[in-house]
Amino acid sequence: MNIHTRQTSSHGASMAARLLGARWLTCLVALALWLGCAGTVLAQSITLSPTTVPPGTVGVPYSVTITASGGTAPYIFSVNGPPSLPAGLILDPATGVISGTPTGSGGSTVTIVATDSSGLMGQQSYFFSISSPTITLSPTSVPLGTVGVPYSVTITASGGTGPYTYLVGAGPPLPAGLILNPATGVISGTPTVEGVTNSFIQATDSFGSVGGQIYTFQFVAPVVLSPTTLPSGTVGAPYSQTFTASGGFGGYTFAVSAGTLPAGLTFINSTGNQIATLSGTPTAVGTSNFTVTITDGPSGFTDSQTYTVTIVGTVITL
Repeated sequence: MNIHTRQTSSHGASMAARLLGARWLTCLVALALWLGCAGTVLAQSITLSPTTVPPGTVGVPYSVTITASGGTAPYIFSVNGPPSLPAGLILDPATGVISGTPTGSGGSTVTIVATDSSGLMGQQSYFFSISSPTITLSPTSVPLGTVGVPYSVTITASGGTGPYTYLVGAGPPLPAGLILNPATGVISGTPTVEGVTNSFIQATDSFGSVGGQIYTFQFVAPVVLSPTTLPSGTVGAPYSQTFTASGGFGGYTFAVSAGTLPAGLTFINSTGNQIATLSGTPTAVGTSNFTVTITDGPSGFTDSQTYTVTIVGTVITL
């Protein structure tokens, strides 16, 4: 009977051990699962937004805000370089704001790091593309000029950051007699030679960005109306005088622009022959004052002469 009791007790102890082992195993599994979940939380990544940044332009204020999530605020932002941010830009470590005015063009990939209050970190690489501004010059063309007549035109630049510096670039220089003011863009002087010159004018802004344009300068000889005086006429006697012009481009137009012609005379503009005539038969004695103006068609240049014509009576010989 004692033997049976010992066997029963031994069997009970074995069962208890198995039950206790099973419980410990369950606890261990639960603990492992909890630790796994906790590990997942601890290993949770910090993400940065946005995933890309906008392009920028040299000389134009730039700003973008990087934000972080997934950790415990506040975050500290930093640049994991090199490379560093483009020249002219800085990162505010407390706000994640990248701002400034780019001073040079180019592209670079920069890594921004965010660190949360517990020391966990996340990072994101950003490509910064900074381009040069498009600098344009105006006007798009310059006026025609006349040899020996003072000339002036102002070239202005836009699209960049002033002040601008102007110069004559590669190629033909300015026509003889003209100079360019590098600070104001004024081209001035008195042309001394006829002809056409294509000069490249270049403007550089305060950040070194460059723009330019080719200008065609054309100078012609002054437009001159001939003759300078007219002869007198006689009542009843046919009268004829021819007007001619020189200089400019040709294609002249003649006109009586002021005054009154002698009675009986007519002014005729013969455009095809590039001349004009004053002709007819005077009908009255007297003195007439009138002005003839010639206009050069292509250029619009003009010249004028004021004439005095005296008409006398017929001399009767006895």
